[in-house]
Amino acid sequence: MIKPKWRIPNPPSRKRVETRARKEASKLKRLGFVQKKLRSGKFILEKKLAKWEIFQEKVRILLEVLGFQDIECGQISRLGRYQIDVVGGYEGTFVVFECKSSGQPKSKNITKIINDFAGKKVEIEKAIKESFGSKYNEVKYVLVLEDIDISEKDEKTAQENDIYIWGSNYIKTAEDLFSIIGPLTLHYVIKELGVSPKSIKDEEGGADYRVPAFRITVSNQQMYNFFLPAEKLLNLVYVFRLQPGNEDAYQRFISKRRIFGTRDETGITEFINNGGFFKNTIVCSFERQVKFEPKPTGILLQGSNIEFGILNIPKLYGTVWVIDGQHRLYGFAGANPENKKINVGVIAYQDIEKKEQARDFIDINQKQKSVDPNTLWDLLSQVDPSSLQGAITKIAKELNKQGFFRGKILIPGKALHRKRSTYPLKLANICNSLYDRKLLDYRVRDNLYKRTSDATDNNRYPDNIIGYPVMVLDQYFSLLWDVSEKTTDWRKGFILHNNGFNIFLRVLAEILKYQKGNWDKQEVKALIEEPLKHYFEEEFEEIKEIRALTSNEAGRARVALEIIQRINLKEENFARDFIEEAKKRERLAFEKSEPYQKLKELETSIRLFIQEKLENISKNWWKERIPSDVQEKAKQNLQKSQSPWPWVTDENRSPVFYIDFPDYAKIMQRKDNWNEIFSKIFKDQSVIFSKLKELENIRNKIAHTRPLNAQESTTLELYTSQILKVVKPIKKKKQ
Repeated sequence: MIKPKWRIPNPPSRKRVETRARKEASKLKRLGFVQKKLRSGKFILEKKLAKWEIFQEKVRILLEVLGFQDIECGQISRLGRYQIDVVGGYEGTFVVFECKSSGQPKSKNITKIINDFAGKKVEIEKAIKESFGSKYNEVKYVLVLEDIDISEKDEKTAQENDIYIWGSNYIKTAEDLFSIIGPLTLHYVIKELGVSPKSIKDEEGGADYRVPAFRITVSNQQMYNFFLPAEKLLNLVYVFRLQPGNEDAYQRFISKRRIFGTRDETGITEFINNGGFFKNTIVCSFERQVKFEPKPTGILLQGSNIEFGILNIPKLYGTVWVIDGQHRLYGFAGANPENKKINVGVIAYQDIEKKEQARDFIDINQKQKSVDPNTLWDLLSQVDPSSLQGAITKIAKELNKQGFFRGKILIPGKALHRKRSTYPLKLANICNSLYDRKLLDYRVRDNLYKRTSDATDNNRYPDNIIGYPVMVLDQYFSLLWDVSEKTTDWRKGFILHNNGFNIFLRVLAEILKYQKGNWDKQEVKALIEEPLKHYFEEEFEEIKEIRALTSNEAGRARVALEIIQRINLKEENFARDFIEEAKKRERLAFEKSEPYQKLKELETSIRLFIQEKLENISKNWWKERIPSDVQEKAKQNLQKSQSPWPWVTDENRSPVFYIDFPDYAKIMQRKDNWNEIFSKIFKDQSVIFSKLKELENIRNKIAHTRPLNAQESTTLELYTSQILKVVKPIKKKKQ
């Protein structure tokens, strides 16, 4: 994993201005600035920025890193009579930005904003000419929106007025692209604003890149095959991305993970810097006319449809549109300078329509058969046997030769006389599971890696390294087979199954940690035999559901956790840290779920509703209007800092946030409270309190992270919306 070479700074939360003009300082004060100092005749003023002002700063910073000039931003930026949010210019084009954020006043009526923006154009362009003379010969207008949805009508109104719209994700997309290709992002931005392409200025000079190439004609379609250094091709290319305004686009957004990698996976840029090279070509389309000069070679080429010559490619940004291979090419952008000079193979069409480009993109990525992952893992043991992946493949192949796994793993080229479906395990699944669990990673403690005498720093995985992991895996799965003797459906239906193998490897990883990396079969048998027998017997009827559940990563993690918890019940020191961390992750994920969020909103609103209504009766409402047993429980919870819900923090010291769900009804049903307050709101006790009672049972399931069935989900949705209409305060008080 490598860090991005380029990064856009975060916008400031405060703005500082220095001026010698008293009049300007007074104006700034009216705009919310506070004078901090007066030093050497200078007024120094500062202001904390609102969310919408920070959004404007984000746009300003983007223009700065892209290389725009004459940038101004904020309330003091003006063109003619009008305050302008952000402006900036680049090589003859001046861009005026109107920024609107969801939290900004007067940001709701987008149609009116567009029409008002369009109405300012004449005076704005006059002011630009007065300020900059002939420096800028065209003006572009952009409405930038943050967390605001627009209608088709708004889009049409903007198009009719020649106003571009950058939606909520555009800035984020531009920032991500900048982290990958850096300053070249500028030419994507201005191209998408309809600005004429700019010339590429480099040391070579000239108007074209001249490269040797083959011209091939197929079905009246001309294409060119050539090589070009990556740094030159990066200057030329543009990727037609899926986003508003590009209705005919077909390319997905670029994946930073594929470019930069992760802790466990090498990214494309690092692969290139380590000497890697992709042998396949980048598929492109020329968006401008290229010139081909045929050159006789004296070599007989097959057919008259193949010619050799010199291809002249105009040195203009955006001349070449990428159809397939954007990640492979973008990986070179952040590579070392010498690697950016590597020649990249290209096949390019001339003037192919967007729909045809999209068709080719689909054909390449859908119809073209990908390489079987089993074959890829098999090749790793041949081309890179001393690598981690190569060692893992050798282990899987050795397992297939002997013991428990003999003849049960599908190995490419070794299954010629049996149907593939007769192999319960696949090489790729075995290898991926071992790799993902880091069971052979020499950098990880207490796993299956045992350094042998012939292992060196330059060769961590010699052939002898595989003996120990093969022995442990064979003994471990043989033990699981024996434990499931009386529940045979668990054998072929789960243990000897790709997902089951993955799950029990997760269990093995914790066993090895418990044994501090020293495998002892008898000790493991004593540890897991009883818990697993009980689990297999108790869950026997659910085996079909469990198999369905484990078809995805989340399901496999959950079942592995259940098994590990069973073992932990027998031996409390087993996998204790793993269980705590897994529960924490599960809880955090659950707290983002829709049922949890609905209940959070409901309970917070009911508490504030009760507090607000009782405060109107008495300032001493807690003591005078809350039942004594409810007060006592809340007091105890408050002293222990134990709220019924984790969203209540130490700042929420009001005792109303420490009452339990059943107490809401108890407080409202109290005779004086009901007669004086709540009867006038709810009318019928039986209706509101029966709903709260039903919700209490659902609330208990949510609190214990148990999933809701369809009926419970519907009930929660319906009753929550009905109650919130009545109890949710117009303006919430600060918790």
